[in-house]
Amino acid sequence: MLKKAIDVKGEIVIAGVLNKIEIWPKEKYHAELDELLNRKGHDSELAKMTEEAFALLEEEDEAHIPVFE
Repeated sequence: MLKKAIDVKGEIVIAGVLNKIEIWPKEKYHAELDELLNRKGHDSELAKMTEEAFALLEEEDEAHIPVFE
């Protein structure tokens, strides 16, 4: 049903991204991933994205109030 709603005819990829999931057509996911990994200067871009992702996780941890202490 979901594949029909987003007009995907083939296989899909479900990718976890921080606190959400993304549903991609398999071919598009692999094309985007290949482009990201094969782009010149990708090391610095991946490092920046990783740094931003961990910063978001740290913000969530700081906002989280433990139930049991």
